[in-house]
Amino acid sequence: MANGKIRSEKHIFGEQAVMYIQNNIIPVEWVVRQMNPDYGIDLDVELFDYDNDQCITLGEHLFLQVKGTKSPNYGKMKVKDGNIDVIKYQLEVDELELVEKMGSAFPVLLVIVDLNKPCAYQICLNDYIKLVLPNQNPNYKTQESVIINIPLENEV
Repeated sequence: MANGKIRSEKHIFGEQAVMYIQNNIIPVEWVVRQMNPDYGIDLDVELFDYDNDQCITLGEHLFLQVKGTKSPNYGKMKVKDGNIDVIKYQLEVDELELVEKMGSAFPVLLVIVDLNKPCAYQICLNDYIKLVLPNQNPNYKTQESVIINIPLENEV
């Protein structure tokens, strides 16, 4: 029996994934704000770019839902012309409903970090909810979770 609070692997992997994204993926010019407490969005990323040697905000934000795993589920997904390689991730429908409530003006990327390699794959959840789920699983809202297929070509 444990003698105190237990820190789950899910929380540890999540923190490792967020650190990987912040330290290895996001350009240093961009501003990253961690969302604490986290209710479905881990990072608010504000985009900047150089203009006449000054780093100027572009007025754009990305919101990232970051998930880390040491047991990734790589597989195939059927498309019109055959199959594509994907990483599959089970995501709670509650998280998809949050993205839907935020609307298309707030782009939310799901970023899955394979902590073994390490590498990361992303997909825009706004587009996935609007374009993919209605065709693949029109009754997804009646479920607790769905499998999100992220093409491996979406490596970041």
